[in-house]
Amino acid sequence: MMSTSRAHSLVLLASTLGVVACAKNPSIPTSRITWVLRWSDEFDGPSGGRLDSTKWNYDIGDGCAQRNCGWGNNEKEYYTDAAANISLNGRGQLAITARRAPAGLSCYYGPCLSRSGKITTRDKMFAEPGRVEARIKLPLGQGLWPAFWMLGHDCLAIPWPTCGEIDIMENKGSQPSTTSSAVHGPGYSGNTPFVHRHTLASGTISDDFHKYAVEWDSLHVRFFVDDRVHYEITRADPAALERLTGVTASGTIATRGRVEGPWSALHFAGDGTIEQLAAFGVSAATVNG
Repeated sequence: MMSTSRAHSLVLLASTLGVVACAKNPSIPTSRITWVLRWSDEFDGPSGGRLDSTKWNYDIGDGCAQRNCGWGNNEKEYYTDAAANISLNGRGQLAITARRAPAGLSCYYGPCLSRSGKITTRDKMFAEPGRVEARIKLPLGQGLWPAFWMLGHDCLAIPWPTCGEIDIMENKGSQPSTTSSAVHGPGYSGNTPFVHRHTLASGTISDDFHKYAVEWDSLHVRFFVDDRVHYEITRADPAALERLTGVTASGTIATRGRVEGPWSALHFAGDGTIEQLAAFGVSAATVNG
């Protein structure tokens, strides 16, 4: 289903939500595969501190400087590296907070509506085929659209969706108990047929932390919520054979919040929390079934 020759860089971003992220002693996931921890970030540092520059890049602006106004999603956020939008909180967590934009800040569509933070591991860490996971406590509210996903590391050179995308988790703030996972590639992007929604049996996504993960290789993509598979795509699926030919096996991991709208009802108060963020690789001769 996927080429295994490409790598994914990790992106963590939020646009119209507040997010707090940390990765404290990420636990080896339970599965039929033996995993080896390859990368994690504990987000240690003083309150208001900046991220580890050996692991993370900050994206700045509305995307136009990168010839990608709206960051490919018609996003209305203006990303900054200001502590008010993205910083360590002194408790081993990363806080990403969306705020209304100040007067005088211009975006591609006119006066900017909001500011937030976006970071990426592009060119600093590539997640090879394996497992990527994060424990996240999501915010709620109309207008919020957080997500945790991967893009092919060469998406700056190869147009989307040819470079591939794996959406580990997306949530619309107006749907307090439901997240979704998806795969995008040439011929199956945008309103992709490879998407599945997961609804909690009880409560909301903001009540507690939930672990969102993906495991992938050349034959399968498996999506998990709290270590339970909720969606699997495989080359053995006849419906997938004709389409799953161009998705990259690795890419950019991201956590995002974008605008769902309407702006008149947009909520900025919710705080999300990422409690664990880690990438795992497969050790030799590890598949047990």
